[in-house]
Amino acid sequence: MSYHGTLERLTDDVQAKVLATFEAWQAGELTQDQFVQLAAAQVAQGNARAVTLADLALATELSVTLGTVQPTVGVVAPDDQDRLRDGLLTLALAAGTVDVTARLARFAFAEPAAAAQRGWNDAMRESGVVIGWVRRLDPGACELCASWARGGYMFPKDLTMIHHPGCRCTPQPITEEEK
Repeated sequence: MSYHGTLERLTDDVQAKVLATFEAWQAGELTQDQFVQLAAAQVAQGNARAVTLADLALATELSVTLGTVQPTVGVVAPDDQDRLRDGLLTLALAAGTVDVTARLARFAFAEPAAAAQRGWNDAMRESGVVIGWVRRLDPGACELCASWARGGYMFPKDLTMIHHPGCRCTPQPITEEEK
């Protein structure tokens, strides 16, 4: 399975877990605090898996490109439990006034996707062999991402790729050999 396909399965899995936790809270099986704590842990775990996936996928891509085994660099997801809990509490407090289910679904999808992009960018910078990147579109990328990819301009490896919530596009690494 491709990196994008695996990332899609991961984001779908996190989304399903968070929505099931929300349903358990709505059914009275969990308190609001339990919902927030559990959902934050589910998203944090998804973020950690996404960062690891990105690190591994980049190492695999570089190994194929260079013809020699390239190690992962060991990037890790930041400990952002407080930020995740704050976001989920804000959504929980909005229950009954807005469509919280749709917002939770978007939150649970976008968080691991963004974590994967950060992990990919971090691994690229730390790899020692990447000199720059071009934007590689996720299948089904939006028009905004497509417009950013036009022209195939190579950006320096230290420039983090711009993305939006839910975006799963990645920087395609360029090595000295490919320049």
